[in-house]
Amino acid sequence: MTDELAKRHKQELKELNVRGADMAKGKKGAERKAVEDQVFVMKKDMALRHEMELRELNQRLLDEPAPAPSAVDDGDASNDVADAKKPSRAQVRFLAKQEKERQERERLANAQAAKPSARDLEANALADQMANLGMRIVDVAPDGDCLFGAVAHQRRFHDDDAMNIAELRDLAASTMQKYPAMFVPFLPEGDSLDAYCAKVRTPAEWGGQLELRALALGLRRPIYVHSARAPVLQMCRQDFPTATAYRRASLLLHMLRAHAYTHTHARVVTYHENLYALGEHYNSAVPDGDGDDDA
Repeated sequence: MTDELAKRHKQELKELNVRGADMAKGKKGAERKAVEDQVFVMKKDMALRHEMELRELNQRLLDEPAPAPSAVDDGDASNDVADAKKPSRAQVRFLAKQEKERQERERLANAQAAKPSARDLEANALADQMANLGMRIVDVAPDGDCLFGAVAHQRRFHDDDAMNIAELRDLAASTMQKYPAMFVPFLPEGDSLDAYCAKVRTPAEWGGQLELRALALGLRRPIYVHSARAPVLQMCRQDFPTATAYRRASLLLHMLRAHAYTHTHARVVTYHENLYALGEHYNSAVPDGDGDDDA
């Protein structure tokens, strides 16, 4: 009976893995992350259900009535009744196995809980990067406009410019249409430039490297993107003479620190893969010690 239950549980988990792979097929970015989160919850629910079924089976085995004692003398009958109250060897082995598995699950769960999460590791790595530059991260709302919100904050901080998100979206789209040769080869398969630019102008439509490059060109400022697992992505560094100053400043960061980016006129954003379950996110970064925390 226990073998049949274990076999069924194994088959259900296998089917869920196949189903999860089918759900994630063709998904990218935020959509794929959302599917992975959904499958994780489904697996967790299944594990809880399986554990409840094992407990119920265990209880049934313990509650099974023992065979009726044969009609022998009273001494033998009383011994049979006493023996019937004891669990069988199979039941003892089953209980021992279940307890061992429970302890192993508990050990693994405790070990996993003690490990820093991917979110924490990424946050610490980015915080260290910014600290080495004398900078800090300013949170931007995770509303689908975060890339444009981060750049808007950079504009307010560096240029005292109140360019809003809708204006930045329009600037990015207009720049793509002005310089099609720089963007068309990198569009998603099946998208025309006009169709893609219509998406760029749509509120809460997620933006990425194409939009950052377009904004750097349109604003005539290089944009540097810091992430936890990749070198600094320097958008349009070669297109502006101030980029040379960054290369020089990077050699003197131990002296310049917070002034390094100020000297280059670059705009600085941070890229987060694990900050939110819904997908990738962008924040802004400013010199440490400045009182501006509102993005």
